[in-house]
Amino acid sequence: MTVYTGVIGKNTLIGTKTNQPVAYRLNLTLFMAAVVLFMAYIFLANFLVTQKYSVELRKKEFRTISSSTANPKPSIKETSMEELLTFARSTGMVEAKDTDSIMQNRGFAVSP
Repeated sequence: MTVYTGVIGKNTLIGTKTNQPVAYRLNLTLFMAAVVLFMAYIFLANFLVTQKYSVELRKKEFRTISSSTANPKPSIKETSMEELLTFARSTGMVEAKDTDSIMQNRGFAVSP
């Protein structure tokens, strides 16, 4: 690697050769670190979006099932409550006793 330096007031440049691989290793290390961090950012961003999407999908399914049980039609029997209970258990929901609200820490009643 050749580095050219100059002094103010002089018109000539002085060339200095450095044959140390430290600069190359440092640049390569920094480049690889940047690539790894960029890939980690992409993976974590996609993971977060996927998690939020799945929670919203579960909330939507829960609202659909609970709205059908909240306003029951005369023909709906006990099977809809069983369906709601099966859905809640299969998606990781747990029973809460003596609670004021189903919201906790800005989250819905769904296990992560």
